[in-house]
Amino acid sequence: MAEWPTRAASAADLAPLRSLLADSCDASVVPSVELLAHAIDRDLVRVAESAGELVGCAVAEMPSSGHVRISAIAVHEETRGQGLAKKLLTDLVEETLRKSTEPPLISAVARTDQLAVIRLLLACDFKGTRVMHANGAGDGLRIHFQRKSRMEYIDPDARHLVPATDHAQLLESLSPADHAVTGLVTLGGQPAFELARFEQDDPATLQSGEAAAGIAFSGSILAAITFLLGFAFSSTRFPDDVRLLLIGATFSTVLSLIIYASASGELARIRSNSFGKIMKWGNVLSEYGGVFLS
Repeated sequence: MAEWPTRAASAADLAPLRSLLADSCDASVVPSVELLAHAIDRDLVRVAESAGELVGCAVAEMPSSGHVRISAIAVHEETRGQGLAKKLLTDLVEETLRKSTEPPLISAVARTDQLAVIRLLLACDFKGTRVMHANGAGDGLRIHFQRKSRMEYIDPDARHLVPATDHAQLLESLSPADHAVTGLVTLGGQPAFELARFEQDDPATLQSGEAAAGIAFSGSILAAITFLLGFAFSSTRFPDDVRLLLIGATFSTVLSLIIYASASGELARIRSNSFGKIMKWGNVLSEYGGVFLS
């Protein structure tokens, strides 16, 4: 299979991009000239070339700072089946994550009969989490996919298959928030979705346990350092350099306890998403300051 290099699109690619999208995609998903130009300006378009001609593209838009939606993926008919679509989507996702200070939610929407698109999304770590009616017309359904930045555990005993044409069952199966489409298989000669249940951890409980462990660790280190410090000042055998190191280790460990306490308070403000940054400094001070200096 060919290894396709991709690059960010430029303003000069606007006309051939429009032509490629018009030839390869439904008219309903082709972005307007204004939207496409805006996506190019924000580095949300990835393209691939062959012999100086655009043969593939992946286009996204950013409706908010924390959400990126894959708008369209197009590959020239003569270059299909060579892994180009997957390469374009993978590179677009990786480049988007690399340029973001906070990882955004990356999503896409595909109709239940767009099996090639669904297979591509699943191959790029997207999971189908919701079912939406297609423009509210008829019984057409679309599946909302999102890329999982943190993968929960799949319950091996809670998986089942749903024929791709059984819309009523698909709606019922995806109604629980912990179920998602994780695969596309063949069942009785017809396409079917594999759905699985995810074991979701409670972030607040995990972070509370992490903060408590940090406090207990720093407390035990502080007790040991305090004992050594008292012994050092009561004995004439310890040089002044050792006493200074012990004083530094004591100060560092006390600071780590204050930071861990701040992290515990941060749990009450979990939406600010600063817990990890606070815990990082507490770990540095307790492990390097408290342990290594002592």
